[in-house]
Amino acid sequence: MARSEEQAARNEVAFREANERIAERSGELTAVEGPTPFLCECEDEDCTEIVRLSLDEYRRVRAEATQFVVALGHPTRGEPTPLAGAGWVCVHKDGIDGIEGA
Repeated sequence: MARSEEQAARNEVAFREANERIAERSGELTAVEGPTPFLCECEDEDCTEIVRLSLDEYRRVRAEATQFVVALGHPTRGEPTPLAGAGWVCVHKDGIDGIEGA
């Protein structure tokens, strides 16, 4: 994996870890109506975009360690999967397994 690809993967994993904590604590988000807000897991380390998914949708994305939830139009070298929703897509990334936390 090239240096920039490795950094992109590390960024995605960092966003994923934050989203895992959000999913674990979603029952405490009493002020949130509708789908749960998650962080975009794109390659941009400065991204702060929020995407909204149901917990079931997020769990389906996370069912595969090499899948990430990305806001529409955000940078990714991944291949889109059929799983998508309002304002987000699920992308599959090869080569992620070796990155810690994936």
